[in-house]
Amino acid sequence: MTLLLAFLIDFLFSCCQLAGSETAVRIYLDEIVTLASGALTSQNWESKAQAAKTMSSVARYQTSHAIQPAHLNRLLEALVGGLRGRQWVGKNYLLSALKDLLKHHGGDFDQETVEKVLDSLLDESGRSKNNSYRCEALVCYGTAAAALKLDKLQPLWEATLKLINPDKRDSDGEDDLEDASARKIAREEICRSIFPVADNMWSATEARVREEYGDEFLTLVVDAYVNGIYQTRVICLSSVLRFLESILDGESGNSETAVAASKLSQFSYVHSKLFQVLLQALGDMKYSQLRQKGAAVVTLLCRLSKAGVPFTESSELKQLCDVLKQQITACSDLTSTADNIDALEYMRNALGNIEDVLTN
Repeated sequence: MTLLLAFLIDFLFSCCQLAGSETAVRIYLDEIVTLASGALTSQNWESKAQAAKTMSSVARYQTSHAIQPAHLNRLLEALVGGLRGRQWVGKNYLLSALKDLLKHHGGDFDQETVEKVLDSLLDESGRSKNNSYRCEALVCYGTAAAALKLDKLQPLWEATLKLINPDKRDSDGEDDLEDASARKIAREEICRSIFPVADNMWSATEARVREEYGDEFLTLVVDAYVNGIYQTRVICLSSVLRFLESILDGESGNSETAVAASKLSQFSYVHSKLFQVLLQALGDMKYSQLRQKGAAVVTLLCRLSKAGVPFTESSELKQLCDVLKQQITACSDLTSTADNIDALEYMRNALGNIEDVLTN
């Protein structure tokens, strides 16, 4: 019976992903939901995981309002119910299915239901001793909240700190990692997963949260950059860009998320905090992506300076100017790939902005 159930669920999962199968899935949705929901109560982990993947596919490939409320509620109840109990192999697919359900059909649920599902995902980030599972729960939580434009960055951030600093922030003080090297790798992987999620949440975040957690957030980003590999560094610079953009988006007129001009001075720390990171990124001859994103950060810092938050040390600004001049000359001789050309354009733009700030 277990093998038959696994086969049927696998078959349905494949059907859900076939091009042009949306109508067929919608016609037999009642049977699909019944079978997948029942499979989540199975003792077979493989069947449960495949059932969750099937539900995730249904959520992704069926357009909003195409699934009847009764079916949506049954899917939701089955998935939330499946989170109860101990950890099992493949349980992370339940997290992904809930995320997809909210991301693609969140508007079909009332706000109370949405909040309960988000709370369930957040709770999962603190229940397991498996850091990968906890991190995935946070990614799903943040992704769903961002898709629904809900202000949930503060709980995401606080849960992230508990995850990466268990010795400081977890009340039980437990640490499942064996040594410092393993902890460093795990911390970097968590940052690579969480930072892009946080990037998409700034636009819906109250200015108060940005003001309260901005310094701590940038400190973590800088630390991850300094100790990270190339891929991590690219993600860190992207996060710095999104953070600075969120500060400078006061022109948007959104009184809840925009930082008031009178409060911009609270971010005077950003220039010095990012200085060493920018020197490294701009001076990196191997990776054009680092030079490009580093130059983009410099441009935004110049915008921030013009908005009333000047560089605290003029010597830092002059040093960045010198590095950009040197790199523009050096990189002009590199192979004319699209990436190198783009990086050069960004650096020239950053240099123009710095020179403008220096002369005014």
